[in-house]
Amino acid sequence: MDFLICPDCNEGNSVSRVFCAKCGASLRDVQVQQAISRSLSPFGIKSGAISLGSTAATQEKNDFERIEGAGIGIRSLAWGIDSITHYIVGSVAILCAAFIAGMVLLMSGMSFDEIDALSQKLSEKTIPDFILIVLGFILYRTFCEGLHGSSLGKLICGLVVVKENGQSCGLLAAFLRSLALLIDGLFFCIPAIISMSDTRKQQRLGDRWARTMVVKRRDVKEIVPLQSGLWFVPAFLGGVMLDGALTGLAVLLKFVIR
Repeated sequence: MDFLICPDCNEGNSVSRVFCAKCGASLRDVQVQQAISRSLSPFGIKSGAISLGSTAATQEKNDFERIEGAGIGIRSLAWGIDSITHYIVGSVAILCAAFIAGMVLLMSGMSFDEIDALSQKLSEKTIPDFILIVLGFILYRTFCEGLHGSSLGKLICGLVVVKENGQSCGLLAAFLRSLALLIDGLFFCIPAIISMSDTRKQQRLGDRWARTMVVKRRDVKEIVPLQSGLWFVPAFLGGVMLDGALTGLAVLLKFVIR
């Protein structure tokens, strides 16, 4: 008589059962497995070969589900490193954009005094400034985490962003979780802290909406398909260039709109 072996508790169940009699786990995958095995047996393909792959996949899934998310402390350190990176990139972009704009205006016949008076506008904070600078930071994180899984801060701290099912983050999920920083970061990150303390996966609101989690690389390197270190270089450069370009654009707009 055939039995359905539960993948969670290894209990034998009758073939008519849909859920395990002992632990309640679904047996549909096991039913499909047996049906495929019976259909392939006339061709000399043994069911054990398929069962081995299925068991290995189930084991990897179970191993990932036991992984806990990275804590607030290490993630705060990674955030700090990324913030410093964003500040350095923005400062360089501002200097370059101001220099270029000043040279163009000087060549167009504007006097030094007029250029100097115009440059005072750089210290003024406007809504377009805020939007472009924040968008630059979001796109920096999106490129790094979407293409590699880690921003510079996360890479230094040994962290990586993955989906809840153990797959790579991807650009869309990275953008959603980065965009949610506008809410997670309010009131000294209180929304993020409350959300993270409510689950073993340590998910802030952005992680919950994007169905992602931040984990330690050493905990998942054997069970999650992580990108190699070489992928970080183009991801980081692309993110930094977008971040700097948008900050520089904010500066140039002040010279153009006067």
